[in-house]
Amino acid sequence: MSEEKVLTKEIAEQFIADPVLGGLDQYTVIVDAAAESLSRHKGETVEDALCLESLTELSEAAAKSLAKKWIPKPPWFQSKINFS
Repeated sequence: MSEEKVLTKEIAEQFIADPVLGGLDQYTVIVDAAAESLSRHKGETVEDALCLESLTELSEAAAKSLAKKWIPKPPWFQSKINFS
């Protein structure tokens, strides 16, 4: 069994301050405060994208916070779903 790596609010805020550091993909668990901080991150490039592919555990509150994250829609995308 692999060791649990927790993404804390402090780590999330370091990423927001300097996204080039990256490395969010190494964390397996995210705390609610970190998810809330990341939900306000306005990353617009590959370098500051949220890569959370290693997460294996998150609370309902963390999921709701991350769901608020702005998702850019390509110009060709048409849907009746409201992403706001």
